[in-house]
Amino acid sequence: MHAAQILAYSDVGTIVFGWGVTAAGVAGYGFWLARRGRSLSRNVAPEDRRWT
Repeated sequence: MHAAQILAYSDVGTIVFGWGVTAAGVAGYGFWLARRGRSLSRNVAPEDRRWT
């Protein structure tokens, strides 16, 4: 392989890895946020629940 091809492959891997870590972080935060919201909603009295 030529040096330019090796550099290009390592750059693509770095970019894909960066996007993957970012997507996993956002998905994990969304999952945690949904679970946290559900657990907190159980503590609200039924007469104070505006979403039902």
